[in-house]
Amino acid sequence: MHKVIRRYLEANQAFQKNLTPLRNNGCNSYRFLLELLSSMKELTAKDIAQIFKVEKRVVQGWIQRGYFPNARKEVHPIFGGVWLVPESDLKNFCIPRSGRPSKKELNKAA
Repeated sequence: MHKVIRRYLEANQAFQKNLTPLRNNGCNSYRFLLELLSSMKELTAKDIAQIFKVEKRVVQGWIQRGYFPNARKEVHPIFGGVWLVPESDLKNFCIPRSGRPSKKELNKAA
């Protein structure tokens, strides 16, 4: 079993025993996972995809759009490249919403 999945399952079991459930508001529900993964300095796109339950290509798109500013690509001569994202980039990360942004969001950005 992959070590990220094993840590996720251990964290989930530990969380279920806790009496104060997390609010599932899109951001805070993943913070307990990131705290457990603090021993890992960098995560691959595949590891991040497993944490957030999305495809690896989605995470690669987030990296290319700049959601993880300190991500770097480690190139291997045989196997190709692997994206590595420092855990510090994941601390305040929220899954971006899909679809067109609302007018309020566009006005805030301007």
